[in-house]
This record gives sequence, structure tokens and C-alpha cells, in this order.
Amino acid sequence: PRGYPDGPRVVLHRQAAPHVLGQDDGDLTALGERVLEREHKFPGSHLVRALGGVDTALWDLRGKRVGRPVCELIGGSLRRLPVYASSMRRDIEPAREAARLAGLQDRHGYRAVKFRIGRECGHDQDEWPGRTEAVVPAVRAAVGADARLMVDANSCYTPGQAIEVGRFL
Repeated sequence: PRGYPDGPRVVLHRQAAPHVLGQDDGDLTALGERVLEREHKFPGSHLVRALGGVDTALWDLRGKRVGRPVCELIGGSLRRLPVYASSMRRDIEPAREAARLAGLQDRHGYRAVKFRIGRECGHDQDEWPGRTEAVVPAVRAAVGADARLMVDANSCYTPGQAIEVGRFL
């Protein structure tokens, strides 16, 4: 059917409802802002993201048909790329996060790790007070001085706070 009415239903149930269920229904503007903030990476992108999947599949098919890697089809060449261990968590104690990343480093040989600081869309707040200041040195100690550290604050900081955190880092 034209218009694909199932799309909005899926978005409602997966991306809007979890952020409003159980919240105060007295301020509709605040509820809307809550959803947009929590889903800040996705507004308006659903069709484009789906099209990206189609594009990827078609390039892969072309490469398979001619027996060449996609990178060569678009003018590149195969080469080694550095990879890193990544954590998507903020709800983990700094010592446990450090141990997890060090374990991944030991098992897989990662020379770089990325982990979360701040609170997602945190308005200059940490997941809990002092977590950023604790997790950074804990991870550094666990992975060693030669490992590269990367942090992801996910839209947490205003420019002024980002500068302060940058100085700490």
C-alpha cells in the first residue's frame, strides 16, 4: 500500500514509546523533547539508512560478480586498517570497564580502546558524579601506556564543559 503505514508504527513502538511510557503526561512538549533527545542520531534518517543497506548489498553483489573487492571497484586497494575495542556502556563501574577492555586487548591484541564518558545527551552531567574522572585513569592503567585511548561523550557537553573535559583528558 502507498505510504507504508507500518513504518511509523515501528518507529513509535521502538523509538518513541520506550522514552515516554511511565513519564509525566502533563507536559507534552517535554515528552517530545525527551524522545528527540534520546533518539538524536536518527530523526528523519530511516529511509536513508534503509537505502544505505540496499546500496551496500548492490556493491557487494557487483564485487562478487566480477571477483574483486568493492574497494577496488571504487578506485581503492586492500590494506590493513587499525581497529579498536569499543564499549557502548556507561552503566558499568570504572574498574569493571577497565578490566573488560583490558581483557579484549589481551584476547584480540587491540592497541586502542574507546569507551563512554559523560551521560548521553547529559547536559554537562556524568552518568553518575565522578565517573568520567574515575574511568579514564582506570582504563589507562589497565590497558597500559602504549595503548591509544579514545572517549565518546555522545552529545553530553556544551562547548565550555567540553573544553574542561578536554583539558582533563
